[in-house]
Amino acid sequence: MKKKTLSVFCAASTSSTSGNRTEYPLTVTTCDYSQNPVQETYDKAPERVWVQNQNNIEIMLKLGLADKIVGACGPS
Repeated sequence: MKKKTLSVFCAASTSSTSGNRTEYPLTVTTCDYSQNPVQETYDKAPERVWVQNQNNIEIMLKLGLADKIVGACGPS
């Protein structure tokens, strides 16, 4: 399985967004550890997500996406 990891030194960008509404397909561009651009295209919104760290968990809950969370970890 090919791993793709976001580097903190690389700016991420997306396409196919219209104001506050996301349209699909959505292409996200990040970078690997060697700072090479990596593009990933999603045909639809994720149906299930794993959330790590308290801040991300709280963001998902505030966005009303609790039903999409299938697992979480981090300090509580």
